[in-house]
Amino acid sequence: MKFNKKSLAILLALGLAGCANNAETENNTKREVETKEEVNNNDQSEKPEEKEEQIVEDKNQAHYDVNLSMLKGPTSAGAINMVDWSKNDDDPNFSFNESVEGAPDAVIPQLVSGESDMAIIPPNLAATVYNKTEGKIKVLAINNLGVLYLVENADLNINSIEDLVNSGETIYTSAKGATPDLAINEVIKDAGFNESDVDIEYLAEASEVAQKMIAGEAKVALLPEPMVTNVLMKSENAKVALDINELYEKETGNPLISAVLVARSDYLKDIDVPLLLETYKKSIEEANSNIDATAALLDKYDIMPEAVAKKALPKLALTYIDGEQMQTMIKNHLEYLYQSNPQLVGGSLPEDDFYYTK
Repeated sequence: MKFNKKSLAILLALGLAGCANNAETENNTKREVETKEEVNNNDQSEKPEEKEEQIVEDKNQAHYDVNLSMLKGPTSAGAINMVDWSKNDDDPNFSFNESVEGAPDAVIPQLVSGESDMAIIPPNLAATVYNKTEGKIKVLAINNLGVLYLVENADLNINSIEDLVNSGETIYTSAKGATPDLAINEVIKDAGFNESDVDIEYLAEASEVAQKMIAGEAKVALLPEPMVTNVLMKSENAKVALDINELYEKETGNPLISAVLVARSDYLKDIDVPLLLETYKKSIEEANSNIDATAALLDKYDIMPEAVAKKALPKLALTYIDGEQMQTMIKNHLEYLYQSNPQLVGGSLPEDDFYYTK
């Protein structure tokens, strides 16, 4: 009997110990579950500002290579800062591989073949490439307005288009079909004359036209800035006779657009376009506000001499226009050219998908 009571006591003790251990195990398990839930809840309740910081960090880590075709002269002045930023690691997002050409015709094959991802060209040539590639080009922004002037190198007293026609002098300019050619023919026509009433001689590049004026081999030239400034600096007899930008806008009702930024549509699918345009806008603003540094860069990249650039930059009509305003301005410009001659825009007007909108 004593044995049985003792055995029972031992069994009860073991049973209580087991219950205690089970209870402790359950409590530990419960605490682990609660801890995990607390951690999960903390993860899910991440602060909005922390998420925004992560987005900014991801944006700064994005990096894109851009093959950019540019032209010597005013149209590249707005882009030169962002090109140089990428060379010096001042821009973490873009690396620009630039190609600097002397005439717009050299850029078109680069865009069509895909050798270039982006280019800065006159708007009518952008429309031509759009038609040639069956809509595979988009225009992103306007970067230059009118920079064209008629310069005379003799005492011809040209004060109007009528004076120009009556002078009988040959007009030297560059690149048939480019902006200077289109503009002068439009203002001649709007003044009541025909293209056949004047003799226009086309040279390959504006720099060649400028050299002819400086050497005294030409009396009248149609030139863009900064070539106008270059001629005035080096020729005592040269002077600006007519502001073609003013005449063009007066006659057509549209401002003269010298250049736009365009890109291949398939390339735009792979990059952060708003970030690119933000960078481009900052580059143009830098060109307008920091003349000396921008002039040095233009010389460094063989776009224009530094001394000329310092004087010409304030006259280059550098601007940044995108979105609906850009679309309206370019549409009006192209429609006017189309009415004059459909081939000036590649045979037909671009559809709305030609214009990039955010």
